[in-house]
Amino acid sequence: MVTQITSTTLQRKDGKNLLSKNTTFTYYLIFIDMGRPKKDTNEKKIKVSISLDRKLYDKIKSDNLKPSRIIEKLVKEYYGY
Repeated sequence: MVTQITSTTLQRKDGKNLLSKNTTFTYYLIFIDMGRPKKDTNEKKIKVSISLDRKLYDKIKSDNLKPSRIIEKLVKEYYGY
């Protein structure tokens, strides 16, 4: 990303320009690696859509549980994973 600096963008509170003919700028490029490291394709989870009975879903949510965690646990138990 390149930012163009003009005299209208750099003004003091009293309205005077901070740029003049004798102003010198030094440019630095800084790269910041933010966030957590990216996962490999093998580590990523796959989203699956299912349908639940409304009463069952409401019961799960009233117990402050996540339906996806319960379903993942049941499938792991089923396959012995």
